[in-house]
Amino acid sequence: MCLRVVVVSQVGNYHMGYMEEGDNRIAFMYRLVKGSAKRSFGLNVALLAKLPKEIVDRAGDMSKRLEEQVCFATPPFLEKSCHTSGQESPGKAGL
Repeated sequence: MCLRVVVVSQVGNYHMGYMEEGDNRIAFMYRLVKGSAKRSFGLNVALLAKLPKEIVDRAGDMSKRLEEQVCFATPPFLEKSCHTSGQESPGKAGL
């Protein structure tokens, strides 16, 4: 069997399940969920790791600017891939 076939059959897209707790706060659940999360939670992880708030805030501002640039440049047929608030995610607890 070709190594490429073996590796591809063992690779998948997963994320940690989570529950939203309000203003950009989440709690990670101890559950691996198939598929992608609706957005990146790197800033939440940085806060959990106790990085200085000023650094996390600056990173958040930079992330928002980059996201706006990417979504602005996105062709109409790919617009659904840009962040939209209020969408449900398969990673949320209880689904």
